[in-house]
Amino acid sequence: MLVLEMPPRGLTQVRFGWSMLGEVTTSLWAAGRDDQPRWIRRWWQEVRPQLPSTCLRLLQELVPAARAAYIPEFMLPLPRSGASLHEELQTLATTPAELIRTEMRLLVTGAPEHGIRGVPRPVATQLLDRRGEEVYAAVLADQVHLYWQVAIAPYWPSLRAGLDRELHHRGQMLAGDGLAATFAEVSPRILWRDGRLLLDVRAQDHRTADEGLWCTTSVFLYDRILQGRMSDGTEHIHYTAYGAGAAWQRRRHGPSAALTDLFGTVRAGLLAGLGEPRTTADLALRQEVSPSTVSYHLGVLHRAGLLDRHRDGKYVLYHRTPLGEQISA
Repeated sequence: MLVLEMPPRGLTQVRFGWSMLGEVTTSLWAAGRDDQPRWIRRWWQEVRPQLPSTCLRLLQELVPAARAAYIPEFMLPLPRSGASLHEELQTLATTPAELIRTEMRLLVTGAPEHGIRGVPRPVATQLLDRRGEEVYAAVLADQVHLYWQVAIAPYWPSLRAGLDRELHHRGQMLAGDGLAATFAEVSPRILWRDGRLLLDVRAQDHRTADEGLWCTTSVFLYDRILQGRMSDGTEHIHYTAYGAGAAWQRRRHGPSAALTDLFGTVRAGLLAGLGEPRTTADLALRQEVSPSTVSYHLGVLHRAGLLDRHRDGKYVLYHRTPLGEQISA
């Protein structure tokens, strides 16, 4: 159990947000667990074969899936409003040498007195020893970018929508119900009591959050929370986004029988699942069919005037037309 005292100054600095690099880290953490929910397992089975082994080795050694293992601070950054992945990678690539060395030592030694275990020295740190901290950080940023492009970018529009829904929900709770009620609903592993936050984690400690608390949401954590303390004294927790599974799963109420009879199972499922814009890869994961099959059926629906598409950066997003909305209602 970790106990965080929340003095008045700390309470004024309680904030909520999400981080793109944070999603990379929590996704790696989730991929390494043996108790993954179904949607995480499907996602990993799809993206794992596309990832170079060298990329995974470097990243997974920094993000151990073992409970109470330490994750370096530079892999779980505090959210910055409007920060792009490029900006977060720039920060990662310019991580101070002293912080890299300190965090790598903590990763290996842990903090047994607080219930945080160490891990075997990462093989990838040979790069750190041979080439120095600056090269190590630059290579790490490149590997994170490669991982993002393969493992997260194709699904990012719907994942981001899930994160934004969470922050909207949390903001409404703060405004209407107050901080205590908001914390009570963040996670069953978090308890607010008499000005303290009690966190159900393996780490054993009692600290005061004088510098505030960042609550970073993630769609990858499912039933866990991750916690840490930044080098500037800011406490930091990662928690599961409200309705995280909805960002991955197909709609609970699938297409109607009439829609299925008219269009067939795959096309009806695609039409019903486009309540918000999605990519082909995202739809393939949800429908549990290949991207090429999804692409073919999307083309049929598009030519029939039921779907439209637009480009958002490098992604092509599909969405229902007014006619498609009418038919799928």
